[in-house]
Amino acid sequence: MRVGRRTALLPVTLGVVVWACTGASTTSAPTAGGALTLASLSPSSGRTGTTVVVKGTDFAASNNQVHFGIGYIGNLPSSDGTTLRFVVPDIVSPCQPDSPDPCATVLVKVTPGTYQVSVISAGSTSNATSFTVTN
Repeated sequence: MRVGRRTALLPVTLGVVVWACTGASTTSAPTAGGALTLASLSPSSGRTGTTVVVKGTDFAASNNQVHFGIGYIGNLPSSDGTTLRFVVPDIVSPCQPDSPDPCATVLVKVTPGTYQVSVISAGSTSNATSFTVTN
């Protein structure tokens, strides 16, 4: 990864990083008329690079986001409104994808530990559940 003047890679544990990012995401409407929920992560632990299946309700067809610790994984589709997939990243940005507000590009290394995970869809945020990153 190329690190330039406006990008910094910080090898720190999530949860002790302080940042200033604000703004709401722009997402499409939910596929069903219920409450946004996160029911399960499968698996619930793994290394960076692991594909995780998220089960829940009321995910939008596109532009869903996973809030992973302090970072975001964006632009996730759901073909059925109940399933998303994401890959556990090795770095995250605390800046919400598609935010219209300026946010300094700070990348934070994902280290072994337990992270809270929730889904953001159509301006709503689901409940959170834990994912443990292993060595």
